[in-house]
Amino acid sequence: MRRRLAAAALCAATAATAAGCGGGTPTDLGFTPAPVTHSPHASQVHQIGQLRRSLTTAVKQYSAAYFGGNVAQVKALTSHRCLILLGHKQLASRVGAVSASGGKLKPGSIKITAISPTNATVTAKYLIPKPQPLTEHWVRAKSWRDDDC
Repeated sequence: MRRRLAAAALCAATAATAAGCGGGTPTDLGFTPAPVTHSPHASQVHQIGQLRRSLTTAVKQYSAAYFGGNVAQVKALTSHRCLILLGHKQLASRVGAVSASGGKLKPGSIKITAISPTNATVTAKYLIPKPQPLTEHWVRAKSWRDDDC
């Protein structure tokens, strides 16, 4: 999500389509989460509730770190796969560009569109300067990590 938001902010600020304007979707990454459609047991409902709460917290923390310029916190909330693909220098550059262009934006709303114990898809709306919904893929091992690189 932040990658696309960073790209949108950079594109809006510099009109540079070569800056990576555009983005992938979870299905581009080979991940197609399915929403829960069966009637889960009480323990499953409790587990899903906990997963949703921890994911929502992670999305808020990631947003605050990204827009606040906290590269170390963004790195801690980024998936291992993305860290390998991006590297520290590129990640720091993206975080710096976004925090310099807009400052501390927070998601106006967060909607979890699909969730499992290891994967989730989240759509968050940001105001830049009008509502901008961004959907991204998150993965969970010990904790939730943004996997939209």
